[in-house]
Amino acid sequence: MSSIKKVLIAGASGTLGQSTLAEFLRVEQFDVFVLTRPDSKKTFPDSVGVLKTDYSPQSLGEVFSSQKFDAVVSLLNRSIGSEVERALINASKTAGVKRFIPSDFGNDLANPEVLSLCSWFSPKAKIVDYLKELESGSFTWSALITGPFFDWGLQNHGFDFDFKARKFTKYEGSTPFTVTNVGTITKALVNLLSDSERLRDTANKRVYISTHLLTQDKLLSAVEKVTGATFEVLQVSLEETERKARESLASGDMVGAFGLAKVALFKNSYGDFSKKQSNELLGLPQGDLEADLKKYVNPIL
Repeated sequence: MSSIKKVLIAGASGTLGQSTLAEFLRVEQFDVFVLTRPDSKKTFPDSVGVLKTDYSPQSLGEVFSSQKFDAVVSLLNRSIGSEVERALINASKTAGVKRFIPSDFGNDLANPEVLSLCSWFSPKAKIVDYLKELESGSFTWSALITGPFFDWGLQNHGFDFDFKARKFTKYEGSTPFTVTNVGTITKALVNLLSDSERLRDTANKRVYISTHLLTQDKLLSAVEKVTGATFEVLQVSLEETERKARESLASGDMVGAFGLAKVALFKNSYGDFSKKQSNELLGLPQGDLEADLKKYVNPIL
């Protein structure tokens, strides 16, 4: 596949979007553009092309007629709805975009058991199915499968740690699972699009990446070593977690239903991508767990 020059990012002002934009701007190869809503007050560096759209087919058609983009990176929040991303995909294919990266980034929804547990993510799985229908020699896609965002999770919900109370919620078993830092994701996106061989090898595929391969015991041990603190371990039944979360889902309680995401992470190694990851292909560095914990946990304590 020929090289990528012009990259359009949708959702550049979100958690992942801001870091992704910054990473692309570090690489001289790319001309970077972002999509924003007409009423958005968000500002961007002068080197970024800012294009307004309401994401209607007509509006997107006007955007794509103004520039010829080689790649589109969708970082749209799933709350916006999958129809918006479908419209972006349609406009991209019509305009001759070479590579589309959907807003996937998370669970391995190619696993039907995971999709059954986390049914609220089914629109994301359907987006990949839609891309499969549209793929061709000239229009390709890559979906990054990352597992949980490790650094973001530590800072925002503790990754099962209550750092202030020195408590750790441990789900039964010691199943390995993979996690990914936001910086690893952004580097993967840039490295994937900057090299013709990587473009070829990742075409029309789910691409698995990670920063760390963990178990709950390994994570707890590392946290205690880095912090010098001892954490009380609260043992939780995975089976009971699943039962209660399914009841919550049935009653429309999505907060309670999130326990199913824990089940999808820890049950039957569903959350372990280590044997099929593309870290080496994408030139991603090996993660340093203790360094990450010192950076993201110590400031919380």
